[in-house]
Amino acid sequence: MNSNKLSYLSIIQNIGVITLLHLSYIVAFLLKFDFELPSYNFDSYLESAIYVTIVSVIIFYFFDLLTNAKRVTFEEIIVNLALALLSTNIMLIVISFWIRAFSFPRSIIIISALIQFVVIGLYYYAIWCIEKVKLGNRIVCVIEDCYESAKYIAEKLHNHSKGWYEIGQVVTVKSNFINSIKWDSIQTVVMGSSLSQNEKEQIIYASIKHNKEIMIVPQTNELLLSNYKVERIDDMMVYNIKTNTLVNYQKFFKRLMDIVLSILILTITAPTLLFLYVYIPINSKGKAIYAQERVGLNGFKFKILKFRSMFIDAEKLTGPVLATENDPRITSIGRFIRLTRLDELPQLINVLLGHMSFVGPRPEREFYVKQFQEQMPLYSQRHTVKPGLTGFAQVMGKYSTTVEEKLKYDLMYINNYSILLDIRIIIKTIFVVLKREQAVGISNENELQIEKYIS
Repeated sequence: MNSNKLSYLSIIQNIGVITLLHLSYIVAFLLKFDFELPSYNFDSYLESAIYVTIVSVIIFYFFDLLTNAKRVTFEEIIVNLALALLSTNIMLIVISFWIRAFSFPRSIIIISALIQFVVIGLYYYAIWCIEKVKLGNRIVCVIEDCYESAKYIAEKLHNHSKGWYEIGQVVTVKSNFINSIKWDSIQTVVMGSSLSQNEKEQIIYASIKHNKEIMIVPQTNELLLSNYKVERIDDMMVYNIKTNTLVNYQKFFKRLMDIVLSILILTITAPTLLFLYVYIPINSKGKAIYAQERVGLNGFKFKILKFRSMFIDAEKLTGPVLATENDPRITSIGRFIRLTRLDELPQLINVLLGHMSFVGPRPEREFYVKQFQEQMPLYSQRHTVKPGLTGFAQVMGKYSTTVEEKLKYDLMYINNYSILLDIRIIIKTIFVVLKREQAVGISNENELQIEKYIS
């Protein structure tokens, strides 16, 4: 989910993208017809230009290409662009078979797609570089109540899209801690979630006074404020917080989308499913598919289906243990299907049966659910919707993202649910599958030594 609103600058940037998109079609015509514009074919393009624009804007929106490129990797932008252009031009080719207005040569669509990837890619690169100059290399002061929590936040900033943040100072709360902040040398203040309300207020007031950017790591219960509207009672302002789950029409369309997508993907991936079903038992002893009990909607327990990626009885001696990077329990084919998420494909059957939805919080074992509910009372809120094959926490985080951080994303999803959000998460899942690092297990590497930044 991207909460950035379209600013005047981003609107101008988006007009530039659409202009380059259409210029690419014109260049494709010139290259195809020896630098002439044949009236019949080109007139068809002109008649359909408005529809091309609408289709492109919708698809570019779902791939997060209509907002500023703030603090993301250019790799993510270019992959999203490639997928958006592929989707746009495939749709135009399909439409051209049915609608006369789209009767300009399909070769033009293919040639223009290659031109679009180059010119729009360079355009986005220029925007990305400008944003990096404006916002990149921000010198950050991390403020938390203890060393370990401060180190956790500092490492996240250090590891995020290299070149955007630089740790300038780490402050742990103590008496008169505000005066220990090096206001002249920092640009951004990052407040941890463990700070008290009084401490947060002190930091906010001081940051505003010194004109510094403020970033806050939210507490889990603060996410309940993510979907509210301001109301007035007499002359008193109040926040009306949405606490209800999906309404009936949302449930209907979500279920319809689940059925259609599941049948479609099962049909497309049938050869892969058959190959894995045969090969996994050959690669290591045991069945290809295993069923494991998980907790779903309203605490309902069901058997989730997965392709087996570990050796038989992998948890016989250890009991339930989360997978780690280079986990010896994972088979050779298992490592591949986990990285590519192919091990999750049998769960499409769970979706068809109604145990799961295509998008939602990932279902967990009861063993872990009980532990997490004791540690985080709001964890049970995840069970107010069906669990999902993919989810907001999966596309925004990594396999190794902490349970508390994943819960924050899950609550954000539940409180801001819409069909459009589901579609965007499904599209983002494609990008996640292409990124190996988001699928690896828990790792302790790349830790930042923050002792030199402590004040």
